[in-house]
Amino acid sequence: MIAAILAGTSMAAAGPSAAHAASSQRLLLDGPFYLINANGKYLGADGTWLRLYGSGGGNRYFNTVPDRGYVTFEHNDSKKNIGTVYNGTSSGTRVFLANPSGSGTQDWSAVPFGGGTEFFALQNLSAIGKCMGISGGSSGTDIAIFPCDRAPNQQWRLQRVR
Repeated sequence: MIAAILAGTSMAAAGPSAAHAASSQRLLLDGPFYLINANGKYLGADGTWLRLYGSGGGNRYFNTVPDRGYVTFEHNDSKKNIGTVYNGTSSGTRVFLANPSGSGTQDWSAVPFGGGTEFFALQNLSAIGKCMGISGGSSGTDIAIFPCDRAPNQQWRLQRVR
């Protein structure tokens, strides 16, 4: 299982194909872990929907599973994977917990921002050039994919569950 990013390359220096191969080499430690946005809010499950929460908790634990050089994020309790609704690839497609299917819409590259930051972008395998992000910053905000732009709404970090 995977849970922390070690030193990485910048997104500007590495394109999607180079970045995904490099990112899987940098994700090494065991989970479970929290996935936290740059605004300090935690990714968590509300049934199958993913939302932001103000603090950690049981429905906010994830593990990672290597998959063809990418990473699948598995919800610790439900064993469902983070993926896009109806395997969608368009900007604004919501992200939710899906039954494991092997679909590329459930595979992600954790692309480090570099420069010593612990944050990274989660780029979707099937949705070329799209990253997981938030459209607002308050608790309860939905999660979706958007064109990768390095903005804070697309910056994530992992924190071990203690």
